[in-house]
Amino acid sequence: MPVNILISRTLLQCLTGSGRLMNLFELIKEIADRLTRNFLRDENGRRCVFGGTEKFHTDPYWRDNILFYEYFHGDNGRA
Repeated sequence: MPVNILISRTLLQCLTGSGRLMNLFELIKEIADRLTRNFLRDENGRRCVFGGTEKFHTDPYWRDNILFYEYFHGDNGRA
């Protein structure tokens, strides 16, 4: 149920709130890109999934170990 709600909200936002018209392929790509960004490093070398836990961002033994969490914060991507 929570995943379905997230998908529905994302579809509605992309279809009505983004100001961009997309076909279904572009929409699926956008959703995949948003999900992927949680795990990729940003321009500062930090990953959203690690939130504010400094050890995961800077420790050489942890910074490349990406953990999987079932739930993520909707605003900042933190697990």
